[in-house]
Amino acid sequence: SYSFCTLLLTHNKMFLSRIRTFVYLFVAPLLLSAALSVWFEVNVLKSVVKKIDAYLNSEDSVVTIERSGGTIRLYRESGTGLIHIDADNEMDMLFGQGYAQARDRLFQLEILRRLSHGTLSELVGAKALKVDMWQRTMGFKGLAQQDLDLLRAVSPETGAGLTAFIEGVNAYLSKRSSSLWNMPIDLILLGCIPEPFIDRDSIVFQRWHAMAMNKGWQNELLFAVLYSELDADTTEAIRSILRYDSDHLAGGMSSTLGKLKKTSPLNEDGDIGEASVYSNNGGSNAWVISGKHTVSGKPILSNDPHLPFSQPAAWVLTRMTSPGIDTSGLSVPLVPFIIGGYNKYTANGITLGRCDVDDLFYENVTNDRAEYIDSDGAYKPITTRTEVINIKGQEPVVHVVEYTRRGPLVCKLLGYDRDCSLSSLVLQDGEVMTKAWGKPSLGCFRKLMFIRNWEDFKKSAQQVAYYQLNMVYADRDGNIGYYMTGHVPIRDYIGDKIREGWNPDHQWRGWIPFSEMPHSYNPERGYIISANQKPNPGGSIDGSDNDSHLGTIWQHGWRGKRIEELITKEISAGRKVDAEMSAVWQRDLVSIPAREFADIIKNKMAAGKLSYDSKLSNVFKIVSSWDGNMAADMAEPAIYTVFKEALIRKVLESAISMNSPHIVDEVLGVGLPQFGKLVNDLEGRHGTLMLRILNDSPELQTLLSHQDKTVNELIVESMQSAVDVLEKQFSKDIGTWSWGALHTASFVHPLGRAGFPLNLIFNVDVGPVGGDVDTVCLAAFLYQQRPVDGLPLPSPLYQQRGFAASTRMIVDFGDIDTIRLMLSPGNSGRVSSPYYDKSRHILTNKVSEGIREVLLLNSSDPGTFSLELELELKA
Repeated sequence: SYSFCTLLLTHNKMFLSRIRTFVYLFVAPLLLSAALSVWFEVNVLKSVVKKIDAYLNSEDSVVTIERSGGTIRLYRESGTGLIHIDADNEMDMLFGQGYAQARDRLFQLEILRRLSHGTLSELVGAKALKVDMWQRTMGFKGLAQQDLDLLRAVSPETGAGLTAFIEGVNAYLSKRSSSLWNMPIDLILLGCIPEPFIDRDSIVFQRWHAMAMNKGWQNELLFAVLYSELDADTTEAIRSILRYDSDHLAGGMSSTLGKLKKTSPLNEDGDIGEASVYSNNGGSNAWVISGKHTVSGKPILSNDPHLPFSQPAAWVLTRMTSPGIDTSGLSVPLVPFIIGGYNKYTANGITLGRCDVDDLFYENVTNDRAEYIDSDGAYKPITTRTEVINIKGQEPVVHVVEYTRRGPLVCKLLGYDRDCSLSSLVLQDGEVMTKAWGKPSLGCFRKLMFIRNWEDFKKSAQQVAYYQLNMVYADRDGNIGYYMTGHVPIRDYIGDKIREGWNPDHQWRGWIPFSEMPHSYNPERGYIISANQKPNPGGSIDGSDNDSHLGTIWQHGWRGKRIEELITKEISAGRKVDAEMSAVWQRDLVSIPAREFADIIKNKMAAGKLSYDSKLSNVFKIVSSWDGNMAADMAEPAIYTVFKEALIRKVLESAISMNSPHIVDEVLGVGLPQFGKLVNDLEGRHGTLMLRILNDSPELQTLLSHQDKTVNELIVESMQSAVDVLEKQFSKDIGTWSWGALHTASFVHPLGRAGFPLNLIFNVDVGPVGGDVDTVCLAAFLYQQRPVDGLPLPSPLYQQRGFAASTRMIVDFGDIDTIRLMLSPGNSGRVSSPYYDKSRHILTNKVSEGIREVLLLNSSDPGTFSLELELELKA
């Protein structure tokens, strides 16, 4: 037997050797040849597409337009691709802004218009039907017409500016609309010649855009499902994770509330959904530092809004000049004016306010669906509206929308078994909003061009009705400030549960006055930080004295705390801050939860509380001495992230009945409906949840009580899972592990979602990136994939299709002719433009040290300005 086995083994070795020789000599060259052939064909195709687009849409470096009011000049800044519009008067300037947006972003303008109006199905077919049904249910079109009529009545200058902007869009469109072959290549591929735009299109988009950033109702929906399938104590323990701090924990939900069941299977095809609404696991950073802490003795304002990776970019870098106006910064596609930037007197930056301005209400509807019971006990008629949705290649679909006084009925549309209405700030009519605070929102953005001081800024901020924003402020006189904008409903309850619409105690009863919204002006400490954390009137990041009516959906504050660490470190050392230092901070990759994780592991190892074999010894040793730096080229962030997800899943799976395995996925944000992409706020709080588990937090005892292991045993078991995953992904050599190999980024174009070869032509792949949801240089991923073989598979799980810095801006009032601007991936939406992907490496290590983009503004000659771009590339 031994001789036979030896002979068989020898024979097999010889056979395998011959196979390897055959592969090396014949198969490998063929595969290499095929790969090179595909690469060549794709690159040739990409080159051809770009040349066709460039030929069909040739662009002059300077465009001059004669209009009745005067001359309009459009310039392309050679470094960032920023568009400079110079005109003889304000209306011509805004006409030029519309023209420039259409020239660079016509495909994007058309898609945004269709998305917000609910007409995507006309263009792409039935796969967009549920998206369209949702948008039609919201009724943005009718509300926008009310807004427009009101805008023209109470703010005629803003209304005229909007009209001039849309006329500019149509002026460019009219040059191209005679033939499909005059369109940009992406519209040619869709077979689409856009209809002329109207003023209302911009307002419809603004309504949709504001609602896409509101989050509160999605958590209510999730927890209603949890209460229907889990016991109350387990649900309350999961719900506690959302709390900013433990002192705001609310009591349990009664047995008559919160029960909701899913009646249709989850739709995991999120292509349209990801394009249509935002995930919750991101945020933005803004800080402003007074002159007493800066080198120049003047304020420095820094801002980097975080938005989903998309192509074309979410912003348009714009400079506009006319007599009395010189403003530079960020404009929004399909919207006139500049909403974040600098006018040489003042500067403002923005982050998402994250107030809770939406509530779901259970409705008691009669069997014939003709009436519902209102909060006064009376039967009220159900209001209906019929929408006909045209679908490419199919018969139209008739969609009937039902309303109660509180809003449209939405839950059955989302696939649940009860009637729930959605009451939202964004679904209030314009007259209600105007009576509450003042003029319509769009007037704010116009006023930002003219503000000269804090009082002007406050009047402008007061007009922002629908957008929940933290607006930070600085001026050339040395003042700094902050104001939270947007209307927030007054409630007698915390709005994180679905409430009974017929209960008189569960109704909105007005709006928080503007004067009572969080704000700060020249605080004694000399700086203000906004990073989506819970604010208070003093500008503090702990938010301990804030009114609970504002909501409970704040980020947990890790980015804000890290920014404060960086600022106070310099102040404590007696050093002054400059713009370059702020630029370094915007790229900071230290995660406080990761650093605390390392400290906990180190302390547990020192106390002998962790029992592990020699295989894990080196891994624990590495992470215990880690400083929390989430750099792309390090192994520790990969170990930390896979460990964190393994630990959380183990705890949730043991606590949640295996009869409801889909609940774990919903809590983690996996497999959610296509048309809503209902990602709950737990998705951005994995770091906090991990720390609470590691610290054996009292809030989680109900969850942990389902475990048959101690927390220390869970740590070892989860670390073993992480090692198994990483060894499978890389090798047994830790030196081959890196976070960036798992954590890659890509700017995805709508056409690129169709797959090969359009993805290679239109998508912009960035490659490895550092950071995570808790780093100042945020790079948050969407939790999109279920585990394989019981382990969370890293790739493509951590692909960066969540949030990251969409742009970066720094204004130093010590140099009033300078603004630092960056935009990812580029300022043009045309694939043939050199500015389509010029800034795609904004997040990579290639520019993580020493990058500086400085736009030098020369007011004496608006046609001449330059860019200093210095890159210190890593070898």
